[in-house]
This record gives sequence, structure tokens and C-alpha cells, in this order.
Amino acid sequence: MKPAVAIVGPGRVGQSVGRLLRSAGYPVSAVVGRDLDATRSAAVFIGADLMATTCLERCSASRAIFLTVPDDSLVATIDELSRVELHPGTLLIHCSGLHTTEVFSPLCPAEHQLQTLALHPLQAFASPTAGYAALPGSYCSLQGETQALERGHEIVADLACRSFVICAEDKVRYHAAACMVSNYVTTLIDAACELCKDMVSQAVLAPGPKSPPLAEMFPAAFAPLIQAAVHNTLSVGAQHALTGPVARADVGTVAAHLEEIRTACPEILPVYRALAHHTVAVALKGGHLDEAAAQTLRSILA
Repeated sequence: MKPAVAIVGPGRVGQSVGRLLRSAGYPVSAVVGRDLDATRSAAVFIGADLMATTCLERCSASRAIFLTVPDDSLVATIDELSRVELHPGTLLIHCSGLHTTEVFSPLCPAEHQLQTLALHPLQAFASPTAGYAALPGSYCSLQGETQALERGHEIVADLACRSFVICAEDKVRYHAAACMVSNYVTTLIDAACELCKDMVSQAVLAPGPKSPPLAEMFPAAFAPLIQAAVHNTLSVGAQHALTGPVARADVGTVAAHLEEIRTACPEILPVYRALAHHTVAVALKGGHLDEAAAQTLRSILA
């Protein structure tokens, strides 16, 4: 029989994980939040309608406690949990990509025979429903002691995910990388759309039926391009998948980009420059550029 679990902080991650655990046969013994109405709604989504509470003491009946609170709230939540009597052998899990299991130290895990685990899903949780649908098949990083890792691998498998172990000292770097490929991809797409927002279609200026403003075509018009770039990069690697003016050493094109962005949308200019600088490095590694062409590109990007 699966151990009873508590979900503390039932936001988008907590609801997604909680519902998947419930579907996998884990009894949910507590869904703990600060706002009772919101927590009740979360408990209904998880499938544990009667387990909503604002009382952290309810976690004492659980054998696994998921802390799915924001990173900046984790320390305060653990401090509150230190006043709850927990059963020896209870597994404490946080889902922060940044923090290690060291954050549990105020609970004196060894003294109280508690196990601690950092379990971070490499997935975006735009909503509980979206997270619940997207999480199966994703990867989850694990960090902790041997016994906790063993239990962690089992839990990740029950979530229909794949697990890998990461060292505590690498977590901040790992989390920065995860932010880049998730959050900053979203930001990059928004920046590209911002460049297009004031463009006017020639069809709007010509006689006949009027077309919608070009700005309304984005980001949908970018979708096939984004999807192909991601697919190619994941299939053959960045160095082989790279295309575009930097890879072709089209210095004039890059210079024109810089001038137009400086005029039309200057706040995007640092983003373009930073990405182009790293693209020069990728192009060099991939053999697209020689050092002379790379240096010319670097000079106009300075």
C-alpha cells in the first residue's frame, strides 16, 4: 500500500503533483494552505475533497509530506513544520529547483529519524490542469541521502516521470539552466513579438478587403519556426542545428538588425546582443565560422 501523503502549499505544482499521486494510489491525508476557500478548491482538484485545512498539524498523520510552496516561502514553512510532531521515517520532500535538502536542517532530520528529499519536476505549470497533463513523461531531479533517493525514484516512477540524481553543490547552476530553457524562452518569444507590434501589413494599405494588423499574427506565425528550431536542436544538437545570419557570417545583416532594433525597440537591444554573442560561440564550435569572422561579429556586437 502506498504511504499517505500531505500537500503543503497547494498551488499549481501542488495540485498537479497531488492529483497524479492520488491517481497512482497514494492516499492524500492533508491538503494544507493558508486560504481555506482556495485550499478547498485545490483539494477538490486533487481528489481529496475532505482533506483541505489551514492547520499544519494535520501533516502528522502523513508518511510523506510534499512542500510545494514558492522558494522564498520554504524556510518559513519548514520553521512552522518544526513545531509539528512527525512520525520517525516520514519523508519530507520539497519541489524547489534551487534549494537543497540542507533547508530541512531546522527539523534535525537525523535526530528525529526523518528522511529529506529535493524533488524538482522539469516542467512548466501554467495551471493545475496543464501541469497534470504535461508532467507524465517529464524528468525530475532528485537530491538527498541514499534512502530518501530510493523512495524518490519510486515516487517519480509513480508520477510516470523519469528521475536523475543531482549533487547539492550543482543545484543553483542546474536551476538557472532550467529557467533559461523554460521561463526565458517565453520571455524571448515575447521580445520577438514586441519587435513586431508596430508593423503594418502592405495589405492594409492596398485596396480591397482589409487584413488584421500584423502584430495580431504573432506569436502564432512564429510557432512553426520555434517548433522546428527546438526539434532540430534536440535532435542533432545546437552546433549542427544552428542557422541564420551569425552562422552564415552575414555581418551586414546583423548590423542592420542592431540599427533597426536600436530605433524601433531599444529595450530589446541588450537581449539581441547577448544572444548573438553566445550564438557566435556556438557557431565557432560548430565550424560555421572561422576566428576572423567571429571577431568581426563580436566587434559589431560590442
